[in-house]
Amino acid sequence: MNKEVYLLGMPNAEKTKIILKILSQNPIWNKKEFIFVTKKMIEGKAYCMAKKIGMKIIELDDFDNYNNLISNKNVGQMLICIGWSYKVPNYVLNEFKYCMNCHGSILPDFRGNNTYMHSYACLSNEYGATIHYMNSNFDDGNIIVQARLKQLPDENPLIMHQRVSESTAFIIPESIYLAESGYAGEKQHGLCRYFYKISIDEMNSLREKNLENIAAGKPIQFPKNKVLRLE
Repeated sequence: MNKEVYLLGMPNAEKTKIILKILSQNPIWNKKEFIFVTKKMIEGKAYCMAKKIGMKIIELDDFDNYNNLISNKNVGQMLICIGWSYKVPNYVLNEFKYCMNCHGSILPDFRGNNTYMHSYACLSNEYGATIHYMNSNFDDGNIIVQARLKQLPDENPLIMHQRVSESTAFIIPESIYLAESGYAGEKQHGLCRYFYKISIDEMNSLREKNLENIAAGKPIQFPKNKVLRLE
């Protein structure tokens, strides 16, 4: 089996930092060569973590310039997005045998960015993390592994983000094993909504409104979203 695993992440993302730290403590760390791919940011928390744990780093010239990645002679193995804010173009995906993305919700529902904020706003019963194969669409592709978390009454968004990030790190090794074992994943089906970005104020305001709705026996209001049709 291939040893190289390229982890694509934002240099200053807390989620990426958490994932790198937890992975470095997993037995798989000594069985694979994990390479961090990011844009150089000396003070970036994830970039600093990668340095601290002794990772090889491929520094991109810009967030939409992948030349330093695809020109690496070891490319052709596995690419995992662990907190990347940009769409990875097909010409990059085609360079790898396996391409996976770590998404912070239970797909197919709650597509989009920072979905833990939307889950908090509408008091979802559960939230979590999904690792899925990547294709040309956002948060699409067959599901490999999911981690489901119950939303607790006393949780806040920071705790939810921490739990999602930790859960993601815990299921990455299983996803690697399943991909290399030939598992094609499960096709996404069911309710599929893409949630648009909301501010902290909007999140808190909607949560307060939904707490009032629950007390009054009224339906939950959801943040702005677009219902997508799954093929």
